[in-house]
Amino acid sequence: MHWKWVTLAAPVCGLGLVGLLRADPVPDVVALQTAYERQAAAGDKRHDNDLRVLAADCIAEPSKTFLCWIKFVSRNDASQRLFFDAVTVSRGNGAWELKSGLCKS
Repeated sequence: MHWKWVTLAAPVCGLGLVGLLRADPVPDVVALQTAYERQAAAGDKRHDNDLRVLAADCIAEPSKTFLCWIKFVSRNDASQRLFFDAVTVSRGNGAWELKSGLCKS
C-alpha cells in the first residue's frame, strides 16, 4: 500500500512547486500599509491616518490581483480594538494599488 501514498503525493508536491515558481510577489503588511497611505495622497476623505495594518494573508486571483484578509487597528481607538477587512490589491506603475476594501468602495 506504500505505492498509493507516493502516487497521491507526487501531484500535491507538484502543485507546491508551481506556487513557488510564481513570478508575482505577494503583498505583505508593509506593501498593504503603503498602498493604503497612497489613498490619502489621492485625497480620499475616508482615510484614517492612524490605521495600522498588523497582519495579512493574501492569495492570488486569476486577474493578477491579490485578495488579502487583513487585521488592523486605529491608534485613535483607546481600546485598541482589532478590526478585520478583505481588500484587493494589484501592481500598477511599479507599486501596489488598493483596488477595494478599507477606504475604497
